[in-house]
Amino acid sequence: MAKIDKLDRIIRDYVNGNLDKKIKARTNQLTYKSKVDNIDVNDAIDNDSELDKLYFIKSQIEVWYFSYPEAKTICELRWRKGMQQWEIKYEVKMSESTIKRRYKELKEVISEWIGIEEV
Repeated sequence: MAKIDKLDRIIRDYVNGNLDKKIKARTNQLTYKSKVDNIDVNDAIDNDSELDKLYFIKSQIEVWYFSYPEAKTICELRWRKGMQQWEIKYEVKMSESTIKRRYKELKEVISEWIGIEEV
């Protein structure tokens, strides 16, 4: 689990709440820009592809994240509490290979649905 790829960053952003912050920031950006340009704010928000992509990623992570409770616990410990793999091993009472396998299973299913290739 040493190398962090794009999917790891997305999962980390979800666990830490940064994905919600990105959605809020993009919505605020569109709202401000629309007010300045006199464009309908709701149309700008509804038709923004970047915002749609963020919502899609969030929804897919939520669906699969809660379907894998062991991987969810591993993600919480790794990304929210900043624990190393050997610390997680003692916390959840699993071997390191099981921890890697559970996390990899979650990553595989999420990458399949959101279309991001794993490294």
